[in-house]
Amino acid sequence: MEEKLIRAAKPIGWLALAMGVISAWAVIFYAPVEKIQGPIQKIMYIHVPSAIAAYASFTVVAVSGGFYLVQKREVWDRVARCAAEIGILFCSIVLGTGPFWGKAIWGAWWVWDAKLTSTLILWLVYISYFILRRAVPSEQGARFAAVLGIVGLLDVPFIHVAADKFRTLHPPNVMKGGMTPEMGLTLVLSIGAVLLFMVYLLARRVEIEGMRDEIRSIEASMEPA
Repeated sequence: MEEKLIRAAKPIGWLALAMGVISAWAVIFYAPVEKIQGPIQKIMYIHVPSAIAAYASFTVVAVSGGFYLVQKREVWDRVARCAAEIGILFCSIVLGTGPFWGKAIWGAWWVWDAKLTSTLILWLVYISYFILRRAVPSEQGARFAAVLGIVGLLDVPFIHVAADKFRTLHPPNVMKGGMTPEMGLTLVLSIGAVLLFMVYLLARRVEIEGMRDEIRSIEASMEPA
């Protein structure tokens, strides 16, 4: 699995670049300006795809962690920790772009409502993932982190429905409608580009971490008994 992912990195990267260019053109020139919110609404084409990429990354963390707990194969731990890094990156983009959109439209940088707070909790859980790995090194730390990665994923469904189930300034799920066909197509293109970029980053990070693990293994074997 790891080798296939690494081999696919280059074509996926080129495809992500091509779709990224197309989606950027669509955001700037094709998608209309929203009548009420104005140009600031186009943050959606970064904000929403980044959220989906974060959820996908954290799903990879949980699934890989589950396989690691069952099979004890180092490759699953490597994939999990690389995916956690990428998930934190995209979750940070979500938390960074959201306040600019919120301040322009609702007059508030941040409110402690269900959706925003649970997203922040998700980010903190996976920050804790790496703190745990550093605090408890070796195989035991990997097992603890795998459990935390699986438990952390339980927050994702709550985030997804929070805007619909609780009172919040955050708009409902944009994928349910309320957009013009041009907006919908542009959003789909943006999601596709960001997801491809996520997979490319994951493949490259797994490749780099594999090299580092191999170097560490060689260094350990060369140490005097």
